[in-house]
Amino acid sequence: MIRDESIEGYLGRLASGEPTPGGGATGALAVAEGAGLLAMAARFSGTEEDARASEGLIAACLGLADGDERGFGAVAEAFGLPRYTPEARARRSAAIQAALAEAVRPPRGIVDAAERALDLAE
Repeated sequence: MIRDESIEGYLGRLASGEPTPGGGATGALAVAEGAGLLAMAARFSGTEEDARASEGLIAACLGLADGDERGFGAVAEAFGLPRYTPEARARRSAAIQAALAEAVRPPRGIVDAAERALDLAE
């Protein structure tokens, strides 16, 4: 899971050319970093409630990064399924569609998290 990796380990995997982690996980981590800065700023200004909300956003973004990696891993796996027969092609197509339907959830969550971060920043 990304949340348990070192920065160096994560960046090494990101640079590896493997399908995951990718852009969604990276976006989630960027929002998490922004939320960390928001928490720091909130503590300097004495708004502990905003600091706690920002910390919750960090946790949510780490979960989204992990979810994005799992989701696109499933998509890559589905694309690797056999397609030698009409039945196999149908199973592969269904698996790809199901994986894609799940894989879009974390990126949507990242957009929502970025919006919450902007609200906190204001």
